Amino acid sequence: MSQFFKDQILDIRLAGEESEVLQRTRIIAVNEDDGTIKIAPHDQNGRLLEFPIGAQVEFFFVRPDAIYATTAEVVDKVVSPSPALILRPEGQDIRRIQRRQYFRVVTQVKVVFVFTDQETGETYFQEETTLTKNVSAGGLLCPVKTRCYPNMPVKIQLFLPAESDPINATGKVVRIQHVKEDEEHPYRIAVQFEEIRESDRARLTRFLFQIQAKKAGK
Repeated sequence: MSQFFKDQILDIRLAGEESEVLQRTRIIAVNEDDGTIKIAPHDQNGRLLEFPIGAQVEFFFVRPDAIYATTAEVVDKVVSPSPALILRPEGQDIRRIQRRQYFRVVTQVKVVFVFTDQETGETYFQEETTLTKNVSAGGLLCPVKTRCYPNMPVKIQLFLPAESDPINATGKVVRIQHVKEDEEHPYRIAVQFEEIRESDRARLTRFLFQIQAKKAGK
């Protein structure tokens, strides 16, 4: 059961329901003695997890190297002292479904860049706000009006939908494309993350996976 821990984030749905929307919840407690986990009975938006006792559910979670999936049985519901669902995961059925740092998702997310001087580290451009073209756990592609150069350092704030706290990171420009047709944002830059908290990378990975799951009709 060492793969599960208190406050771990899970994306969950009824097993076998490919059209079911994934709901995000968290683990409240792990019981090593009987192999069960206790999860919050509602998702991050306050919607109830309407899984009956005996139902099979499928959930997804992030490890440092990848996203994983497994199934579990809903074995009980607890009302007091605090509401919870009790799941018994099928420990031998954990599947690695995606290498985390390499899959890229086409999506528009608000991002704020602050470009810095490579030699002095001083800010010499106004910050620029734009929308991503695509995003991965390792970096992003964006249209910008600022003229950049290779290896240019940049500070990054990435604002995920429905989350109040942005992802803060530092990175560098690794590729630049001049797009003459776009007068407002004539450059496309690929930025590689260099410093990002692992908890923020996990948040980003879960967000990207949910987009992939919806596009795949899950």
